Amino acid sequence: STVPTKDIDPLRDAQQLIQSSLLDTAQRKLFEDALERLKRAEPFGSTPLVYALIQAVRTDLQSRTGIVIAITDGEALDAGADPDRDKRAELKRLLDESGDIHILLVSFDIATEDEKERIASPFNTGGLEKYITVVDADNKEEILKAIEENLSPPQLTVRRGTSEVQLSGKRGDNNTIVYQADELIPGDDYSFAYAGADTTPRSMIALRPGDDLQTQMDWMQTPPSFLFSRRSNPQLTTSIERPSSGPDAPIHLSALAQPEFHHSQNGEADVELMLMLDHNDPHRPVRQPAEIEFEFRPATNMPVPGGFLRPRLTEELFTSEAGAPAWKVRFSDWPVQFGVRVNAFWKMQPTTPDLVLTWDQLVSAQKSSLGVDAKTAGAKELFPSTRIWWRLPALNRLQIRLDRNSNLPESEQNSVQDIRVQVGRRDATDTLSSFHADEVTTTIRRMENGTVVYEFDGDWTPETRRITEFAFTSRAARLQDSIRPLRPLELTEPRLR
Repeated sequence: STVPTKDIDPLRDAQQLIQSSLLDTAQRKLFEDALERLKRAEPFGSTPLVYALIQAVRTDLQSRTGIVIAITDGEALDAGADPDRDKRAELKRLLDESGDIHILLVSFDIATEDEKERIASPFNTGGLEKYITVVDADNKEEILKAIEENLSPPQLTVRRGTSEVQLSGKRGDNNTIVYQADELIPGDDYSFAYAGADTTPRSMIALRPGDDLQTQMDWMQTPPSFLFSRRSNPQLTTSIERPSSGPDAPIHLSALAQPEFHHSQNGEADVELMLMLDHNDPHRPVRQPAEIEFEFRPATNMPVPGGFLRPRLTEELFTSEAGAPAWKVRFSDWPVQFGVRVNAFWKMQPTTPDLVLTWDQLVSAQKSSLGVDAKTAGAKELFPSTRIWWRLPALNRLQIRLDRNSNLPESEQNSVQDIRVQVGRRDATDTLSSFHADEVTTTIRRMENGTVVYEFDGDWTPETRRITEFAFTSRAARLQDSIRPLRPLELTEPRLR
């Protein structure tokens, strides 16, 4: 048995004192003697830090994606202090070859700034600074904090067909890692790769509306594999009462997740959520409805402080390969303390507008009640209390504003707030029923005084305006023969971001 002495090579400053075996009386005495020698030995050591990092990258991580955390209490003797033992070039080569390994070096319990600098400086040059972060810590709590702040979760790769996206994770509660994957269209097949584990080609995950997808890793397999469990969240799906539009028609309204609340301030937040229509047969395509409207209210039966104003909406339409339509909906100034109650009604055939105006008729109607033009007979009876304005703040935005004429009573069926405005054109028959709406990004603003502003994105050149027509449809017409779910969606667990 020996005790390490100062003439031992700094890269071999640990020796095995006793061979592994069952101890008899003599061996137990030998073991006790070795412990006594260790107690009497003066503190001494060297730091073959770079060599240890090389072994961690090459052996432990096998040069794959990952992070190495090293805690040192002294200057590395193989990082340039002795040129013959400088192993930084070898470490740099390994890191370059791997391309996705990061090292966190914690200098622990170092008294002086000069010594901290001597520990850090060898790793802040020669390209190593791309891979190595050096931080200081004086106690256990600071070590844990340094690791927590610098430990980046592995990226999650999500593939759909031939396209893929890399997602960075954020640390959540209870040591969970949260990856936010936007634009995942339900009905499509996806595969995943994470920390060396890959679903391909063993399995593909077909997302369904309302799915709650829980993922775990089986680290005992080589390579590690994904374990997926799937359950449907009944709070996120509601169905219609009696399907009557054919087997391809949608019968479910689903939220793909609880809504996300962003930029919370003064009790209000921006809201973003995804909604989808689907049916029960995963092998049959989903027929798109001709039109759909969503209604959003706070998920509460209590009075909303300050009253409730229908939000300004932005909707983006997505379609899965099976044809299931999904919408990303955004709105602002939502009361944070409440969730979102979502209702919808849709039709498989478009509603015939109550009124269609050409661009010239729209210009003529500026500041007047809808229907002042002689060609729009009956419009005065349809929208007698509605004044119309138009504005072109830029060539890519056209605004149409509807005001309530306070001199006339407002009809319950045709209130200004409930009139739908669309852009499109009629066919050669020039009938109301031949109007076909264009699919354009539309933003709707509803003011406290009852005014509604529709904003249409597009290339609004003089020629585009000349050939475009503008349709106005009452709520009563849109509700007639529409399809509605039995109950609204109650999204009461919003996610704060």
